[in-house]
Amino acid sequence: MYGMENTLGVRISQLRQDRGWTQKELAAKAGITQNHVSRIEKGRMTPRRATLSGIAEAFDVQIEDLEALAQVPEKNIEERLAKEDPDLAALISQIPLLSDDQKDALRVTLRSMIAYQKVRQVTGAAS
Repeated sequence: MYGMENTLGVRISQLRQDRGWTQKELAAKAGITQNHVSRIEKGRMTPRRATLSGIAEAFDVQIEDLEALAQVPEKNIEERLAKEDPDLAALISQIPLLSDDQKDALRVTLRSMIAYQKVRQVTGAAS
């Protein structure tokens, strides 16, 4: 498994490319330099919290979501999910059918469930 710094840079690069942005465009949106984006994407540096906040804001995601995405080592999470839980994968594939309000509600629900599970793990509660 890659270190978080390396994986974080890879994920940022993937998100940027998925949106069709250049490093310069991401840098402008995040309030940093293109050179800074390059170093982060190549894993040559770990962004500070403020920098990560600017990058997350540029992608219109929460910092926690960006950090969580960085911890997923697989290149294709959809394939892994399809193998492990086909029913859940089928439901997730239909998310584009939802309205923006429904997607926001889903995000809130998932974040709450994940936060709850993290608290249970930290406190040693049973799964």
